[in-house]
Amino acid sequence: MSRGDNGGAPGKRTWDVSLPRSFNLRALWASSDGGVHSSTSYTSASPSWSSFYNSIPISHVTGIDVVNASGGIQVYANTWDSGLALGFDDNSGGAFGWTRGVGTPGDGSRVLASPGFDTVVWATEGLGNTGYMSTDNFSSGTVALGRGSFLVHDQVPPVFLYNYGSGTEIDVATSPNNPPVTWTKFADGPASTSEYSTFGVGKWNGTGSYVYVGPFNDGIWVAPPGSTTFTRTSAPTLNYVKIHGWMSDDGTAPQTAYAFSVGGPITVLRTRDGGTTWKTITGDLPSTIYLEDIIADPVNPDIVFVSASFGANGIYMTTNASATTPHWARWVAGLPAGGSYAPADPSNLSSASVSFATLNLGGGGNWLYAGFWGGSVWKRRTDAHD
Repeated sequence: MSRGDNGGAPGKRTWDVSLPRSFNLRALWASSDGGVHSSTSYTSASPSWSSFYNSIPISHVTGIDVVNASGGIQVYANTWDSGLALGFDDNSGGAFGWTRGVGTPGDGSRVLASPGFDTVVWATEGLGNTGYMSTDNFSSGTVALGRGSFLVHDQVPPVFLYNYGSGTEIDVATSPNNPPVTWTKFADGPASTSEYSTFGVGKWNGTGSYVYVGPFNDGIWVAPPGSTTFTRTSAPTLNYVKIHGWMSDDGTAPQTAYAFSVGGPITVLRTRDGGTTWKTITGDLPSTIYLEDIIADPVNPDIVFVSASFGANGIYMTTNASATTPHWARWVAGLPAGGSYAPADPSNLSSASVSFATLNLGGGGNWLYAGFWGGSVWKRRTDAHD
């Protein structure tokens, strides 16, 4: 989710991680209000960032998503105070063209681009926890989605959009690209004394998706494909705030997911068997940081990124998540201190924020996109050819 556990409020942490729906392309995306920059060397020993989009007309980005569409790469950005924006990246190094969404709420949160539908996007409004959608890239405004708050989808057509609101009921929309969107009950999630602290969906595998929920301080529960019954997994009894399925065309993607907890020692987990077993991949991450989001490379599940605030904030990456003790390195080389909460700015360690998404551009043109609350959106090569 893009608002973390704080509602995306100004001055607080707001992070998001997401991947594209077309896997002949590869990159990682993120956002905020200090401009756009780029990197394409996230697997190199000394990755660096360079200035890219210098005049992004949005501020305080709370979530982004990207999709490989006809005509180029589309970048959707939701913001805390400026509504939704759409940008087109032709990877030519020229100006990045942003357009403001027509009729979009000003205080946004999550944004999801529909896989397979270039012009459809869903989003949530941060203050009211309401959802809305556009079917024409915002050119004529938005329509109510009928649900808000925790929206996730199963990543591949035919798209199934999941949501839960109050209580523990989980709903699904099986035709979310065509308004008015109809929601039906999918399942009763595991009992909880409070609403869930996280909610995630794995990739559709032909018979269904893995649906994960994290009741507050009660581990991780999962309903496997074809089932609406949730069982508790072997994940430790902690308060998990993010669970993300692996967005990849790899055959093991439906069973691969990543999660982390807060409120105690940092714990980062990965499952490769749909939640039956979880491996700790915390490794040598600094104990003083506060994790905000997690995402894995869409081609290699051992390359994992996390965003962190407090302490040494910014982006961390491991390339050996399968190791007994994975090594993590802070991945902010080349980022300027510009922007009030840019990850390289040591004066704002308590208020860092970033949103992620990945995109595989193929042919050696691999890019990681990252954006920060107060630090703009940046782009970086991932193949050591900065």
